[in-house]
Amino acid sequence: MDSDLEIYADDWNYICWKGSLNKQVEKVMFACEKAVKIAPNNGLIRNNRGFARALTSDLMVLLKSLKCLLNRIIMQNKKQNNKVGLNF
Repeated sequence: MDSDLEIYADDWNYICWKGSLNKQVEKVMFACEKAVKIAPNNGLIRNNRGFARALTSDLMVLLKSLKCLLNRIIMQNKKQNNKVGLNF
């Protein structure tokens, strides 16, 4: 195997998502963590890790992930609303 081979966050995320859907979350949780480590600001990747965590009953960590996701959505909505001149 090529030691210079780079595995991208999207690839780890794919493994995380597919493993979670196929009831193999314990085997793929490492991929979920690697994906988030590579792309910590990617909401989809964090969301998929949160889904996997929910399947493992890691509820406290899941709540932290959901809080982060909700904060990111709120900030994105504020930015979009400010661009069109809406203020709430």
